[in-house]
Amino acid sequence: MAQKEGEGSVIGKGMTISGQISCEGELTVAGTVEGTLAAREVSLLSSGKFRGDLSCQSLLCGGRLEGVAVAGEGVFLTTAKQYGQLRAASLTLEQGVRYDRLEPMEL
Repeated sequence: MAQKEGEGSVIGKGMTISGQISCEGELTVAGTVEGTLAAREVSLLSSGKFRGDLSCQSLLCGGRLEGVAVAGEGVFLTTAKQYGQLRAASLTLEQGVRYDRLEPMEL
């Protein structure tokens, strides 16, 4: 995921954010987010945790994802743990990913 100057935001390790979040660019999550998140690109790092409703065009997940996630493209790394509902038009899972419920997205 390419990031242009001024378009990326980071929720750092040890940081917790709750509420409704909207991000036009890329959002990298190393901390904890609870609530509703809409972004173009989301990178959930291995230390990152998300609980709630997530909507994005591109999702790179290496952390813990709980709730309902809708993504155009999803890539789940070995360290990812997904609990809840995930809908994606394109999905890549590395070996060892733990997941609860994956659903194909109708195009």
